[in-house]
Amino acid sequence: MNTVTKPDPTITEGDRRVMKFYPYRYQLPRFGMFDDAREFVENNFEQNSYTWVGPKFFFKHEQDAMLFILRWS
Repeated sequence: MNTVTKPDPTITEGDRRVMKFYPYRYQLPRFGMFDDAREFVENNFEQNSYTWVGPKFFFKHEQDAMLFILRWS
């Protein structure tokens, strides 16, 4: 039986560097959602208003982050 661990929600030093430009952060709760989540941001938000590092998505605008959280939580 394979075990998948839940992603670590702590904010790393790398996250802090990204958050200087993209202050709103959300980490996907499950593996296997990334491709769909990436497609969602590309189709629904302005280019350069978001970025991601692995399963963590960062946003410039609070409204975008909230919409993303509502869709992917």
